Amino acid sequence: MIYKKTIIIIPIIITLTILLLLTKIDNNDRITGYEETNDLPVVSEDFDMLSNMLSEEGNRRNYGGFLDFPYLDMPFANNEIFDLYKIAYGNIDFYGEFLKGDEMVQSFYKDKYHQLLKNERDFIDPKTGERFFLDEFATIKEDAIAGIYNLSNYTYYFFDIDGDNMPELGISSDLTNNCAYVFKYDFVFDEFVLWYDLSPYYQLLGSKKMTWIHLGTGIGIAFYKLDGNGEEEYSAFWYSTSMHNENNEKPEEIFIVGLVRYADKDKQIELPEKIKNEAYSDSYGTLYFRFTRNQYDELTKSYWEALRKAEEDLHEISFTYEELFADVSH
Repeated sequence: MIYKKTIIIIPIIITLTILLLLTKIDNNDRITGYEETNDLPVVSEDFDMLSNMLSEEGNRRNYGGFLDFPYLDMPFANNEIFDLYKIAYGNIDFYGEFLKGDEMVQSFYKDKYHQLLKNERDFIDPKTGERFFLDEFATIKEDAIAGIYNLSNYTYYFFDIDGDNMPELGISSDLTNNCAYVFKYDFVFDEFVLWYDLSPYYQLLGSKKMTWIHLGTGIGIAFYKLDGNGEEEYSAFWYSTSMHNENNEKPEEIFIVGLVRYADKDKQIELPEKIKNEAYSDSYGTLYFRFTRNQYDELTKSYWEALRKAEEDLHEISFTYEELFADVSH
């Protein structure tokens, strides 16, 4: 329940909030998404923070991220809430495709990507507009500086990642084990583009689908459906852990699930106001509830099945440098 101390204090809080945010907007031109600590997934996107804060004014269930929630104090979702989340998660197609495409087309693109790998061609980072050669970029640059930049040290993923019927090239470093990049060759403009930069703990699930998996004190999962440009269409988050409860001898299991979040607000599932007020939310406005183990398993079952299938399919489109470019003139 939303708690307000006095009628006098609220206008002061709102006024100060508006002044603070307007100053921040003026200094930064726009407000972007936060970078969560504790290795949470990072998503950079525009959102109306001012509207968000005012609508949540006084809401003591609004936190920076789901790792901050007071899990043991969270009530379990009722049947109405569970039914709404079943509809939301039932609309998600977690399964991805790993299409290889025509062999002649593959041969042409292999030759192009080989030029990128050999630092004969540069690429553009669309987020900054900067151009780089591969050995000048991010963790690969670190490998080059350390003198361990060797094309044989990387794993390559070669399939239609963006859904345009043409293959993209994913590069995952065997040395850092977690960081990967997806590059696209634009045939029309004859240039290479960094299509997606996968931060640690991210994994490909197929064309335009990614997942974030973090194993720590609990299991944190994020699922992302992307458009052809690598921008988020919708995402879903959930988390499970166990905690000591002073009222019980055994650790208490915790299962929380966030409502599916759409980039297109017209597609966003709207919950009744009463249910919204019962939810816990992060700084993106994603609404979370606590569920039982059976409910949690039902909501996430399709994801785990899709993940197992994707891990099997990844073997078919992952290669060593020697395997992928054996037929390319060096």
